Amino acid sequence: MKYRGKHEIYQAMLETCNDSLGANRTRIMYGAELSWGQVQDYMDNVINKGLIEERKKRYFLTQKGRETLNILIDLHELLHDGP
Repeated sequence: MKYRGKHEIYQAMLETCNDSLGANRTRIMYGAELSWGQVQDYMDNVINKGLIEERKKRYFLTQKGRETLNILIDLHELLHDGP
């Protein structure tokens, strides 16, 4: 696997949670292609930043998380689809 920056990992995590049913930690782990330990570290960070919220062991994007995801998608397109 190619090296990914943190912004790409956060984007993958937020995309996985961007579902009306949310996602559990295992789904986030597979969706973002992370180890269990990495998921624990990153999840604490995105929860503390208010990007996702936990409800009954499922994780959902907050409004701030949706806005951040849109910014990350735009950044990815700018960096990877440019000239």
